[in-house]
Amino acid sequence: MKSEWKVTSNIINGEKMYAVYRILDTSELDHSGNREHYGEFTPDREAAVRLAAKLNREDKKKLCPRCGEAKEEFAVTWGWAQCFDCSVELRKKEGEGRGKEC
Repeated sequence: MKSEWKVTSNIINGEKMYAVYRILDTSELDHSGNREHYGEFTPDREAAVRLAAKLNREDKKKLCPRCGEAKEEFAVTWGWAQCFDCSVELRKKEGEGRGKEC
């Protein structure tokens, strides 16, 4: 499971620079091979913080609020509230108690 996007810093040529990253597998230790970086280093910490927050908001739109799993790409693109499996399950429940007209 991936972590939320975070801000990291490094001293580069004597200047503190910031970048946005997340852990690829939260069950593993944090090391360079277990990180995904987004964008370039910047001297502007606030810009990096805003970018991390934006990426985290976008990621939340990709999660099914019902089961917590990632929604399929088509479900995100089409603006579905839930993943496919939860949508099917909810449709079945909506159909219960209806007449057999359809």
